[in-house]
Amino acid sequence: MFLKRKSRQDTARILKTLYGSLSWFLLTTLSGVLGGLLVIPQTYLFARLITGIPAHLNDESMMFRVWWLLGGAILMRGACRYIMEWSGGHLSVGVKTAMRRTLLNHLIRFGQTGLHREQVGEWIQTTYTDIENVEPFFRLALPQMIFAVVLPSAVLIVVFWIDWISGLILLVTAPLIPFFMTLLGRLAKSRTTRRWETMRQLGGHFYDIVSGLTTLKWFNRSKAQVSVVAKVGEAYRRATMDTLKLAFLSSFVLELLATLGTAMVAVGVGLRLLTGHLSFTDGLTTIMLAGEFYLPLRSLGGQFHASMEGRVALQHINSILDSPTPGWTVPLDRAIPSVSVNVQTTTSSTFPQTNHPIIRVENVIYTYPEATTPALDSVSVSVYAGERVAIIGPSGAGKSTLFSLLLGFVRPQHGSVYVHAERLSERTIAAWRHDVAYIGQQPHIFSGSVLENLKLARPAAEFNEIQRVAEQTGVAEFVQHLTHGYHTKIGSGGVPLSAGQIQRIALARALLKSCSVWLLDEPTAHLDVESERWFMEVLRHLPPSQTVLIIAHRLSTVERMNKAFLVQNGRVTTVVSPKDLDERKKWYEELGLHSLRSGG
Repeated sequence: MFLKRKSRQDTARILKTLYGSLSWFLLTTLSGVLGGLLVIPQTYLFARLITGIPAHLNDESMMFRVWWLLGGAILMRGACRYIMEWSGGHLSVGVKTAMRRTLLNHLIRFGQTGLHREQVGEWIQTTYTDIENVEPFFRLALPQMIFAVVLPSAVLIVVFWIDWISGLILLVTAPLIPFFMTLLGRLAKSRTTRRWETMRQLGGHFYDIVSGLTTLKWFNRSKAQVSVVAKVGEAYRRATMDTLKLAFLSSFVLELLATLGTAMVAVGVGLRLLTGHLSFTDGLTTIMLAGEFYLPLRSLGGQFHASMEGRVALQHINSILDSPTPGWTVPLDRAIPSVSVNVQTTTSSTFPQTNHPIIRVENVIYTYPEATTPALDSVSVSVYAGERVAIIGPSGAGKSTLFSLLLGFVRPQHGSVYVHAERLSERTIAAWRHDVAYIGQQPHIFSGSVLENLKLARPAAEFNEIQRVAEQTGVAEFVQHLTHGYHTKIGSGGVPLSAGQIQRIALARALLKSCSVWLLDEPTAHLDVESERWFMEVLRHLPPSQTVLIIAHRLSTVERMNKAFLVQNGRVTTVVSPKDLDERKKWYEELGLHSLRSGG
């Protein structure tokens, strides 16, 4: 019962994937079926031409008509083949786009809490290589399944009409091909799965090695990893060879069965030709159609093994799509319109301004899937517009989880989150994230120019606005020393920029976005004292209406706030107003936090 239900789920997901490209799939299938069916009149006309040459040498009009009809059938088959390949290309693009959109939209739901369940290299493998492997299943294997039913059935009807004995031979021998194909396919599935899993391990491990190459060099372990990659690569080679052996064996068996079936038909036709029970035209047509009868079945066998890895990858993708997601997501096809604003004096909140708390967390409980204790346990806090709030506490207390909750990366298992007096949900998450500026400890810089990374916050921003925020944040100071200024290309992760320069770009993006709420997750953790003072000075000049929540491990950061939440063991245990410096120092020492001051 479970297998039937699982099969129905997979079928429904396949149909859903094809829905956006259904017209291309139908065009590919219909053109392939029509081109296959045209082989019947083409074969008959060809046989009629060969057998009619001696008898109709003087009947030029008859021969001329046969030539034209045969040429027309050949041209139509060629046109159908062209249309099938052309529409198949569009089908391929549509299917891959739909699958990547669905998968990425699902992965976005995981946010920061779920993406680390697998290696980054494995996620890359899934979103790129696996979908590339799945594509032949939709473009080739699925249409071939229809061809393998329609075309042999049509040929079988014609052969039965011409010579029932030959038709009976085809009917008896035809099931042997899918039988052996399925038998060998079951043997190949386990080997294909092992090969696919080895490839995923190799891809994930290689990505980790490249990402951590500096650390490996530091510990003098880079050469040891070469042998590990070689070992995994050898395992992948052996798995590939095992799969190819079965694929070659399967092709040999299918070709052998098709050849034997065609030979049996040819022998039977030859005997009846000798006894005069069958005309030469009908006999030649039957023999040629016998080869065409087995061709779709043989092609299905070839596509079956060629798409085996795609089906294994499809099962893995389906398992990801079936997994529960912890957070809200913004659909990829939804766009928040950009609004041109004065970044120095206004905000672009899409929510109505009220006297309610701008953020209200009400009795929230959240536990990570693999954890035994809650990361947030009955947390209730309120933050009003214009407040500057520090969130402090030991590492692992639940501070970052609270931010993930506010950003919609996780959904509470109990309790509610309200923003601007509205319950946070899929309906409000897009507008809420548009109204929030977030800066983490290590902001991500994408491969591209400095300008492109700045415009990520608001693609429609004018260059003079970008220059203004660049001057405010100190980006303009180091950009003028770059080779091509704002158009200088930088690598993924910000290479060759320093940590301070990357943080300045992140701050400039936040200012350019012009939001009413700022969430800062230890933005000065990797900065020196001078850089921290500069960063906090920029925050000090934010408009009073803007709300700031900052996770802090430094007393110098907390003392610039007007409220502090102490988070311990997943609970907000204390809400204080930092007034007495000596008391805060003692408090920080008890918590094991840094009392480093930046001065000023």
